[in-house]
Amino acid sequence: MKASKTVLLVMLASTLWASPPSLLINQQNPYLGFGYGLGYWTVFTADINAAFGAGNVTVDTSPLTNLSYMQQFSALMVVPENPGQALTSTEVSNIAAYIATGGRVFLIGENRAWAKWDSSILGAVGGSYNKQDTRKTLTRVVLNGITMKQARLYTDVDGIAIGGTSLYSKNVLTLWGGNAVSLLSVDVLDDTSGANDGKFKVNIANWLAGLVVTTPEPDEVED
Repeated sequence: MKASKTVLLVMLASTLWASPPSLLINQQNPYLGFGYGLGYWTVFTADINAAFGAGNVTVDTSPLTNLSYMQQFSALMVVPENPGQALTSTEVSNIAAYIATGGRVFLIGENRAWAKWDSSILGAVGGSYNKQDTRKTLTRVVLNGITMKQARLYTDVDGIAIGGTSLYSKNVLTLWGGNAVSLLSVDVLDDTSGANDGKFKVNIANWLAGLVVTTPEPDEVED
């Protein structure tokens, strides 16, 4: 009897471990074509589909008010709404609670025109935004699976966060703990202005999916 129970537990564990990663994309009111499946993010959309499988990606246009629903997915990506809009306090709390359970989260913001939005998404990770922007070419300061083969990040009037661990010379791309990342730029993910940031798009998609990436030594890094 004990042996059969052990076999059953092993089978159940194997089934759980074999479950594919799943991504919930909260895309309530995206700006122009900056969003999953939209005209300006076709390359990034393809990278997400390659990492998760298109059938494991769910786009939701409703507010993030149902935490139990959010927790059905292994990862969450929040797409910025139009300028002047912001997440509600309930949505901010739910994102923070989701992060606390270990789910991976990618929060996307923009420049000072999105100040309310940036403040709301950064509030979920304990950060803030003071309307500081940059359009510089940024130099990587942390080499990890998110930044590998992307020694520089090319920004275009993008926001600078306060707090967290900045992965480049300006705090546009920020790591919060081990399972949350914010990017105050829709342009870095854009097909045109973000064309030089192609390695990052692949990296962040793979990171969200929990795929194993080997961080190269510094002298092996490519742009």
